[in-house]
Amino acid sequence: MQLSNQEKNTETLLKIDSTYKIVSTHPGEIYFELFKNFPSKIYSEEELRFKQTESVSSDHLVGCYLLFRNEEIVGRFALYNNLLLFYNNKKAACIGSYECINEEEASKALLGFARQEAQKTGAEFLIGPMEGSTWNNYRFSNYNYHPNFFLEPYHHTHYNQHFIDNGFACIAEYESTLAPKFSINTSKVNALEKDLKSKGLTFRKLDITNIDTELLKLAYFSNEAFKENFLYTPINPNVFVEKYKKIIPFINPEYVWMAEESNGNLVGVHFCYDSKYQHQKTLVIKSLARSKNKNYNGLGNYLAAKLINKAFNDGYEYMIYAFMQKNNTSVMKLSDELKAVEYKSYSLYGTSLHHP
Repeated sequence: MQLSNQEKNTETLLKIDSTYKIVSTHPGEIYFELFKNFPSKIYSEEELRFKQTESVSSDHLVGCYLLFRNEEIVGRFALYNNLLLFYNNKKAACIGSYECINEEEASKALLGFARQEAQKTGAEFLIGPMEGSTWNNYRFSNYNYHPNFFLEPYHHTHYNQHFIDNGFACIAEYESTLAPKFSINTSKVNALEKDLKSKGLTFRKLDITNIDTELLKLAYFSNEAFKENFLYTPINPNVFVEKYKKIIPFINPEYVWMAEESNGNLVGVHFCYDSKYQHQKTLVIKSLARSKNKNYNGLGNYLAAKLINKAFNDGYEYMIYAFMQKNNTSVMKLSDELKAVEYKSYSLYGTSLHHP
């Protein structure tokens, strides 16, 4: 497809060589529709169903790029420059929305161009796939033997090899584990609850009728609770609210439990949701966080146990612990206790950028 003179005013045509050309675009521009629709050319109808929740993030976005070969789109990526993102003390850029035909020359042209554009931002390191930060979609699945669960990103698994063949190395590994039907010793749960309540804590579910205020409270708490996580960067609380409001229609507030001090200060949260893609009734554990205050030791275990028991009583057959970093000993220990097995594994990649 040729760019018209009018389109050239917004989109930029860049020539890589005699075979490949790049068009840069942004949300709202003409070629961005082609950027959004490209996956429909390389995924089946069933696979596209799993990609419906994926999108480009406007935060930190430098631009979106389409790779053309002989006027046909054969690849794409989005480039992000998150000024607070560092890897091993190196300023890092990141690429997301990576999609490409499974051909060596095409992936080489696309990822080579991505390196060049990332260098222009002043970054010393390039991470992918990541939509700007860990608040958005990131990581590639290593295999797709098992069905996707709801809100899990879906990609062709050969993308891992594209990155490796073009100089990227794995910088972190993750897994989602599957636990069968389970129950927790209620006497231990009750003892934990009594102890925590004696310290002034109260427990409640998410208040859907006051969702903006609830999400704002969760935003401030999450920024504090996750600040020591790998590749953490803070999120603007208002962006957090708008982001999570989109999935509220799919959330059962009975499975979002919050722990508060007497003054209303949030000190713990356990966030789960129902997976719509599994044949058996399955609950996905998305987030479990608590205050680092040692006075609240056991709070995470209590919130987890409370929801596990509720899931058992509500007829859930399985629970998926989603996207755990493999060196996170606390969540992995809980997964082991529930006799969970690996359901999916994921890799995140990075490469150094050499400046002249």
